Amino acid sequence: SAWMSWLTAGYGRDGFIQVLNEVESELKSSKGGDFFMGKDVSLVDFMFAPFLERMAASLIYFKGYQFRVADGASTDFPAI
Repeated sequence: SAWMSWLTAGYGRDGFIQVLNEVESELKSSKGGDFFMGKDVSLVDFMFAPFLERMAASLIYFKGYQFRVADGASTDFPAI
């Protein structure tokens, strides 16, 4: 994965950001809600959420890269 490559091998930052942009685009295009399938949480959300938490925690700790921020703070990925 792009996340693991950047985290462990030190390359792939741009690839990871590209993946975040794709996820952001999918979440923004969901109709009527904050989840992948719209207003209701689905299996996709349950499967993706633990990986998102691992990515957020490991990248800020090991790489100093933060893509999830507090509500109202500026970020390139507000839907995530």
